[in-house]
Amino acid sequence: MRRLPPSPEKLIRDRIPALAAAQGRSLPLRTADPSEMARLLGLKLVEETHEVLGAIGTGRTPDVLDELADLQTVIDEIAAQHGLSRQDVERRAADKRAQRGGFDQRLVLREAPPAAQRLHVGGGVTLLDALKREFEACAVARIASIGNSNALFKPDRPW
Repeated sequence: MRRLPPSPEKLIRDRIPALAAAQGRSLPLRTADPSEMARLLGLKLVEETHEVLGAIGTGRTPDVLDELADLQTVIDEIAAQHGLSRQDVERRAADKRAQRGGFDQRLVLREAPPAAQRLHVGGGVTLLDALKREFEACAVARIASIGNSNALFKPDRPW
């Protein structure tokens, strides 16, 4: 899987500067303003999601676990920024699973529902539409391009 183009800035974990210093490297850093955190975490969410997809593509469970852990860390931080705990999110996920089910039956929607119905946060009728819209928005932020995202959605991909 292709890597995302580099962004001029990205949010990094707190201990990364110390780890780099231990290797004799210095990183150009700044501290984000609290008003930037929603945007920076959103970009980090897209970056980590892309890495999860790449790990799924390798078929290696340890890689998937590592990338899911990174993604969960970002989700936890987004939740914390909104005064929510992981338990709050897990409770809501359990409620939604009880109401709408999970993915155990591997059901695939063949035809999109009427356009008036909004199923996804991204505003698309289908998840694919929503993700394409998100990747297009990220292209402006130099995180991804729709050309790269189209490669993610080929039917022959195992994920």
